[in-house]
Amino acid sequence: TDLFLYDLETSETTQLTQDKYADLQPSWSPDGHHIAFTSDRGAATNFELLTYNSFQLAMIEVATGEVRPIPVFGNVKHINPQFGDNGESLYFISDQDGFSDIYKLSLENSRISRVTNLATGVSGHTYLAPAMSVAPGSGLIAYTVFDELEFHVYTKELEEEIPEVSVVENPEDQLGRKLPPTMPDRFSRIATYLADAETGLLPSSTWPSSAV
Repeated sequence: TDLFLYDLETSETTQLTQDKYADLQPSWSPDGHHIAFTSDRGAATNFELLTYNSFQLAMIEVATGEVRPIPVFGNVKHINPQFGDNGESLYFISDQDGFSDIYKLSLENSRISRVTNLATGVSGHTYLAPAMSVAPGSGLIAYTVFDELEFHVYTKELEEEIPEVSVVENPEDQLGRKLPPTMPDRFSRIATYLADAETGLLPSSTWPSSAV
């Protein structure tokens, strides 16, 4: 998936990226010089082995086409980038602790702040679906949350004080990201019963075979 620019006045189309990576969810900076987007560019992407990095933040300078990765939390989900009003900050959704929430990244000093901390997380209908939008000039951010069997839209003041986040060394190891083990690490009577499909059953000779 590549990024394209369509000029509404001239009807001309310009291809901004042209590679094997998936580039999604572009967002213009307020000055129109840059576009932030999410991409599977990263060390874990290997096209020969068909392995792919989790989606990361990136930015392209429109005039030169130069793409610059924006590392934040490591090899975890970073999607839905949105510029703040002054263009000096970038809002995005990440599941760095196992739950998808909104974070704010200062492009000046790389300070990371947590905007939401929800029990069910911020999410759309799919894992990569956009679920957040910054309203220019309003000081508001809108986002969707799945709650009580349906999606709800909430808004939040961007000027509220939000706590700074310390980047964990290995976000992939956070407890919220871990699935139950496929094999138990100790004796399990239930697992023993499930592995034995014959104990307790009558032998097949109990019933006479049907005549053909």
